[in-house]
Amino acid sequence: TLDAARVAFDLVRSMGQGLSVGPMLVGIGAPAHIVTPSITVRGLVNMSALAVVDAQVQAQTRDQGQDSGAAAG
Repeated sequence: TLDAARVAFDLVRSMGQGLSVGPMLVGIGAPAHIVTPSITVRGLVNMSALAVVDAQVQAQTRDQGQDSGAAAG
């Protein structure tokens, strides 16, 4: 449930002293990075870095698909 997910999230974050980044929507054609008006500068930098990496991965995947299509055709 959503409550259990929130408890697990808080537990892992407090035990690992981690930094949460998100929210992100996955499972669609392209990831969507969402920021809220209350985001900090650090949060915005982190989200921007994730967006750049996602864009690079998608570009590499697209380029590899085109290369294999050209070699086969």
